[in-house]
Order: sequence, then structure tokens, then C-alpha cells
Amino acid sequence: MVATKEAAFIFGGANEDGPLSDLWRFDFASRKFSRVKLTGIQLPAIEMHTSHIWKEKFLLIVGGRALPQGAKLEDLQFSDFIYKVDLDSGEVSEFAKLPSAIGSHVSAIVDEKYLVVYGGTNGFRFFDNILRYAITDSKWTLMTK
Repeated sequence: MVATKEAAFIFGGANEDGPLSDLWRFDFASRKFSRVKLTGIQLPAIEMHTSHIWKEKFLLIVGGRALPQGAKLEDLQFSDFIYKVDLDSGEVSEFAKLPSAIGSHVSAIVDEKYLVVYGGTNGFRFFDNILRYAITDSKWTLMTK
């Protein structure tokens, strides 16, 4: 869950049937949930991801285990995509690609300029490094050896 000044947003996760692809908005003033209608590219169902509010207007969804719409649960794979959702319109687009497919990681937005990602797994190995993505330059930098 991530939040702006007016609302909290919850995307994806999983239930007993597998990963989810829905986005919910909790309005602080009315104390009510509403589902956000998503348009643009179709998001896969995603679990084990991180998400962030960027520029108070966009939701960034980072990595995780993704299941394309209509696929079988055994097709679940770690993702190297970062998706962007415009919180005003619900428009979904690809924002960037991670250097590797990853899930169960930790990430943060720093000064609205950088996305920093630490650790995680791709299902075959665990990562113990820090990556920094310069948003304006679209460039990844390995911050640890």
C-alpha cells in the first residue's frame, strides 16, 4: 500500500486463487474504497512486487511475480518490468525495465529522481546488491559490488 495526501492505493498481491491485478483507492475523507478502472496496456496479475507514488500522480509497480491475463498459475514468472499507472486516468504504461527479473525486493523513490532497489530473488538466486535507476536519464547504476 502507498499513499498520497488524499488517498491510499493497494495494487495486486494474492489470495487463495493466486496473484491479483486490481487497483483499489481508499479515500481518507470519505473512508471508502473504490476500484480504479485501468486502461491502456493490460497489467498482469502481480505479487511479491513493490509500489510507489511518484510525483503525487503516478503509481509505479516494480517487478514481482507476474501472471499474464488468462495464463495458468504454473506460468507465474518473476518480472523485469516497471509499470506506471496514472492515478487520475487509470492509464497503464510501461515505465522501465529492471536489469533482471526480480521479486521479494525492497525499493524506494529518492527525491523524485531515483528509484533504488535492494535484494530480492529471481526464483533461482538471491540478490544482495543495490541498484539505482536515474528516472530522467533512464539509466541503471550498480551501487554495490
